[in-house]
Amino acid sequence: MFTRSRRGTHWGIAGFLLLCAPFALASAPSHTCPDAQKHPGHGFSKAHMSKYNGPGTQKNTKDKPPIKAKGKPAKVDVVSFTTREGTWMNLTLSPDGKWLVFDLLGDIYKMSSKGGDAKRLTKGTAWDTQPRFSPDGKWLVFTSDRSGSANTWMMDVQGKQLRQLTHNHAIVTNSPVFSPDGQHVITRRRITDRRSIGVVELWMHHILGGKGLQLTSGKRIGDANEPAFSPDGKYLYFSTRGRHRYNRNPHQGIWNLQRLDIQSGHRKMISRGASRPHPSPDGRYISLIRRIGKTSAIQLHDLRTGAEHTLTNILDRDQQEGFAMNGTYPAMAWSRDSKMLYFTAKGTFWKLSIKNKKLTKLPFKAKVEQHVTRALRTTRRVGQKAFQLKILRWPQRSSKGDRMLYGAIGRIYSVAWPPKRKQPKEIKHKDALAYAPAFARDGRTFAYVTWSDTKRGHVWVRSFGKDGTPTPPKRITQYSSMYLHPSFSPDQSKLVFISASGADRRGLPLSYQPWLQLQVADLKTGKIRSILTLRSHGSLSRNPQPRFSKDGKRIFFTRISYKRYRGYRHLCSVRLDGSDEKKHFSVYAGEEMELSPDQKWLLFKHLHQIYVMPTPPLRSKPISLRVIDGRIAGSPWPIVKLSKIGGNWPSWGPNNQILWSLGREIYTLPLSKVIDKLQKDAKKRTQKALKRYTKQRPKTQLSSTPKKAPSTQQTPSAKSKPTSRPVKPTKKSKKTKKAKKKKKDALKPTVHKIRHIVKSAEPSGCIALTHATIITMHGKQVIQDGTLVLNGSRIHWMGPSKKAKLLGYCKKMDMKGKYIIPGFIDVHSHMHYNALEVFPKSSWEYYANLAYGVTTTHDPSASTELVFGQSEMVRAGVMVGPRIYSTGFILYGAENTHKAIVRGLQDARHHMKRLKKLGAFSVKSYMQPRRIQRQWVLQAAREEKMLVYPEGGGNLQMNLNMVLDGHTGIEHAFPVAPLYKDVVQLVAQSKTGYTPTFLVAYGGLSGEIFFYQHDTVWNNKKLTQFYPPRLLNARARWPKHMVRDNDWHFQKIAESAKKIIRSGGQVQIGAHGQLQGLGVHWEIFSLAKGGLTPHEVLRAATYHGATYLGLQHDIGSIQKGKLADLVILDKNPLKDIHHIRAIRYVVKNGFIYKGHSMDRVWPTTQKRPTFFWQQ
Repeated sequence: MFTRSRRGTHWGIAGFLLLCAPFALASAPSHTCPDAQKHPGHGFSKAHMSKYNGPGTQKNTKDKPPIKAKGKPAKVDVVSFTTREGTWMNLTLSPDGKWLVFDLLGDIYKMSSKGGDAKRLTKGTAWDTQPRFSPDGKWLVFTSDRSGSANTWMMDVQGKQLRQLTHNHAIVTNSPVFSPDGQHVITRRRITDRRSIGVVELWMHHILGGKGLQLTSGKRIGDANEPAFSPDGKYLYFSTRGRHRYNRNPHQGIWNLQRLDIQSGHRKMISRGASRPHPSPDGRYISLIRRIGKTSAIQLHDLRTGAEHTLTNILDRDQQEGFAMNGTYPAMAWSRDSKMLYFTAKGTFWKLSIKNKKLTKLPFKAKVEQHVTRALRTTRRVGQKAFQLKILRWPQRSSKGDRMLYGAIGRIYSVAWPPKRKQPKEIKHKDALAYAPAFARDGRTFAYVTWSDTKRGHVWVRSFGKDGTPTPPKRITQYSSMYLHPSFSPDQSKLVFISASGADRRGLPLSYQPWLQLQVADLKTGKIRSILTLRSHGSLSRNPQPRFSKDGKRIFFTRISYKRYRGYRHLCSVRLDGSDEKKHFSVYAGEEMELSPDQKWLLFKHLHQIYVMPTPPLRSKPISLRVIDGRIAGSPWPIVKLSKIGGNWPSWGPNNQILWSLGREIYTLPLSKVIDKLQKDAKKRTQKALKRYTKQRPKTQLSSTPKKAPSTQQTPSAKSKPTSRPVKPTKKSKKTKKAKKKKKDALKPTVHKIRHIVKSAEPSGCIALTHATIITMHGKQVIQDGTLVLNGSRIHWMGPSKKAKLLGYCKKMDMKGKYIIPGFIDVHSHMHYNALEVFPKSSWEYYANLAYGVTTTHDPSASTELVFGQSEMVRAGVMVGPRIYSTGFILYGAENTHKAIVRGLQDARHHMKRLKKLGAFSVKSYMQPRRIQRQWVLQAAREEKMLVYPEGGGNLQMNLNMVLDGHTGIEHAFPVAPLYKDVVQLVAQSKTGYTPTFLVAYGGLSGEIFFYQHDTVWNNKKLTQFYPPRLLNARARWPKHMVRDNDWHFQKIAESAKKIIRSGGQVQIGAHGQLQGLGVHWEIFSLAKGGLTPHEVLRAATYHGATYLGLQHDIGSIQKGKLADLVILDKNPLKDIHHIRAIRYVVKNGFIYKGHSMDRVWPTTQKRPTFFWQQ
């Protein structure tokens, strides 16, 4: 019987409240982690909680000290139920054959080897898995994240005497196994590098401690998994493959079994296309897993002859095609006499006779009790009449300091300085979008670039007159193209800019530029010279922003390079004839780099933050700044961090004013303050050095410090107070503290908030959609012969047509025979936003999604400024598209020039505030390797009332502890299918959202390939109107795989999703941007393959998505007062879900479009514009 009760609260997921800690502070806890008080150093006792310095019992100088959580405590529910089935249970058999120990939902259980009731050995919110018995049967080694990250732990067979064996910080450690002598443990380390999946190595540890000995190299092997010793301890068997690749064929062989000689290090191939080795105790056989047909089977490999034969094929599907973070199959165990093999399948335990292949089911019963933090949920209203712009790009002050230029929503604006609350003025350019404004030295002249989807772009120059009115634009370039980042020479006689390679003329999106051209225009003669060719930095990174040197003889620009998967930004220069290129500065994970006009200072961006440094004389040999992950101590040159939570677009203003931005906020700081800080820092270092020298100096007779003369004062009496007594804090000392605080804030910049309010695009007028069948998704409500009255962007009235209440000026559209449903909501939509810094006016991705009924999208991984910048353009009516929401760029835990360093709660807070200022209400926690890092992100999100959508990463165990910690949802499929009662109940009752993304379902072939195999997508008349032929043909014409229908894994994922929905859980649709528009329909059809009714599937595609995003008050169902986001169908989707393809009209925010062409029919008629490949 499933029960759910609230058992107190804890303070969110604060950095200092990990795992056992919440229950130490809960209002009325019933239990803590095992032996937390009995075993200091293993668990969290009150004594060491006060000294806690990051997650783990080991000292961790890399983490910042814990910071107290803010806001209301998160609610914690106790979820308890009894189950007779479990998912992905690893087992181990005691040496005497009497006991089975296994893991279930993050706890370790013990029961008779004959089956029966299981006793829980570990409990609490620590996630404990993969138990293995020691050879003497007295100890268990297992994987646990109770130290903040997955490490190897030991305990006795009663679940006591816990001891941490490995102390890895940012490396995930699992799959431990004892050596036959019981003195060593082999573990598996997953090391995150350029990919969050990383590489895997095997290490050996002594049970008494030490850092361990490396046995395999991740660089050579890629992935070493499922270690198992030979009975004599001479060899180590393990599964191996190269780096993970998607959609590989297990029948051709993905994994191989190898044997490592422990002494010599020699490796030998044992069997190809197999995994999960378990040597028999007599040394004769190895059991292994192999895919045979559509099933996973246990085979027996004879080490003497090499022969193999199948023992059973009743297994659940293995994870050979997946990431195999926890192995390709749960661990098994041999009996000591080598006659029996114990394993898990079909949600329970089995005993297999090696001799006659007889199977014996071992039924079990286990009580589950988990403390689950309530899933993070916040709501917000959308559809306001006006909104504040947040993406202000290229902010630049004039040399006179009287005004600032910037770009937003495809236009250029001028605002008086200081801005105060003045509304900016648009600098209009007829029939084109305008970008990249740049002032000349005179403070009046400025340049910019334009873009038109039909005429392409040019570079232009204008000036402000005495009255502040811009002069007519003067075209500089001769040929239309895409141009970027113009900049004037000091004497204003020349203009340098970037020219693209013309990808759009070849039928490709704007960002598909293989190279860029650095060009210089002579403003007197009109001649344009190409200087050199640059590599495009893509849509995610800032592209080169060229600048003239102070004497006008050279041009500075940036290049990017990669070394050992790390990205570097280099500041280079070249003469005006393209010769004598020099590299001056290099910074790891760098972005913009801006030299001051006198070339004595350098501004640069590194991992979201803005820094400044004085520059040495420029020379040919480059200087590496050695700024690593935000640490500047190792730099050979003094560097000052300017921003606190992040910054963009650093530049130099008048009188050596430093300027950068973050959203609508413009930060300014005089250079003089930076110089003062550097001087004071130098003085402090000198004083510290002298003090240190004084302490270390030997005390000899030759010491320069004279001895003190004997005191002539009387010795104080016993009654007198000692002179060395402690002094209580006085008002003066408090002032001193305040003064110190002020000193810390000496570099606090001045913040100017730009007030730029823009009206939202919405239709005027009223229209009634009459005589339709309205499938509201408000519960199971369906209105036959119903009428919807739309007034502006919202639903004014709805109900039976006989009772229709029309406004006097309402127009009518007869919808007899039509079916109206809410617009689809794609919560995992990657629309790619294919542009550099220049956005097109018409995005084919947006039109494609609207044409297939997608009226709201949420992108959990996108280029931050691009996605929010274009979202504002859609909202303002500059572009046409669905509602666009996003997390911005992910909080990436792997190596990347935009990764998110999370060393503590404060770091997480800064990431939240940074993204929120740019337009996000959610973040994507992407494979931060340690559980405590993910918890810091959650706590910071709670404080900012933001949502957290984590990357599932194909790791079931991580996904489930994400559920425990209260994540808003899980993005991507649980890789394991089927899911049994334990996982289904936990996910459903936690109310954690689940977005399976069937088209890229983890653990097997991508579902997308199924539809390419069964449909001539490349010849779809509707889709080809909205999809560039070169891109569509590349995806659809030549499918990479031809697979039997019963081999598809995504259908099994859908069956498990059905279980979650039917158990009260929430599943929503996310098409992952695999195929714009039509991909959402495929995702809907995929969910239906799990056995849900059409109504259940439609609810997942509409209302569930709205609640997942916290937008259910305005979208997701058809109700009075909600926004008019609708899909009007010719056929009834409740009879056949495939009828959603029969789209007659799409209504987004009250605007009505024809479904087949996207021509607008309300409130005015307008033809859809042609796309670049159609011109």
